[in-house]
Amino acid sequence: PLPTLDERKVLQNFVVVPEYKFLFCYIEKVGCSMFNQLFRLLRMYHPSMDRQELEELSENLWYRNTPEHFNLTTQDLSGMLADKSWTKAVYFREPADRFVSAFKSKCGKADVDGNYHCREAFGHRPGEKRRALLDGSLKSFQAALDQVSANASRVFGNVHFQRAKDFCGGLDATMD
Repeated sequence: PLPTLDERKVLQNFVVVPEYKFLFCYIEKVGCSMFNQLFRLLRMYHPSMDRQELEELSENLWYRNTPEHFNLTTQDLSGMLADKSWTKAVYFREPADRFVSAFKSKCGKADVDGNYHCREAFGHRPGEKRRALLDGSLKSFQAALDQVSANASRVFGNVHFQRAKDFCGGLDATMD
């Protein structure tokens, strides 16, 4: 039977390498830039790569190996997941390490887009001054943990803090 995939979550984090019949689920804060770069380069050096696709792959690291790029649907992905001739992979990271990494990069001013993601994940209470989450301190880390306890669905709603099992349509349903 084909796995049931969550339409809203499934397409954004799959990397498709059709030349090698390879399907990879990348998880934010688990080497996702490195994996996207690796699979982009793998495709670039495949002997069947045409000139136009090669130029597109050369332009940008992101979104060149997505299901959307290949006009794939969730039904197509379900078929690939069930097809034993396709190799499927995902790389995990210990959850606490991943959470700390996400906090440091998004709330510790390490990434350009950090403020946005930190506020999206942790926000602040109505009527309260902004929490001092963006300084990356131990006090702000404790405030972040308190937010996880108080409002886990908001925190885990941000892709950088999302539970690993919720990527690619729900890894508990799609990977053996």
